[in-house]
Amino acid sequence: MKTAKELVSELRDSGATQKLIAQQAGVSQPTVSRWASGSTPDMSSRAYNKLTQMLNPVATHVDHN
Repeated sequence: MKTAKELVSELRDSGATQKLIAQQAGVSQPTVSRWASGSTPDMSSRAYNKLTQMLNPVATHVDHN
C-alpha cells in the first residue's frame, strides 16, 4: 500500500493538479498539500480508494463477463 505522499506524487507526475486531486478525494486542497509534503501521512480509506482509481481507471471498469 502506497503512502499518501507517494500516491499524491504519482498523481502529480501523471498531470493531476492538487485541486483535481482534492476534488476527486473529497477533501480540501490544503489537505492534499499536507499529504504531498508528508506532514499529514494518513489518508482515509475512502480517499485512498478514489485516488487509486484515478491512477488505475481501467481496473475499475473491467468487464467481468
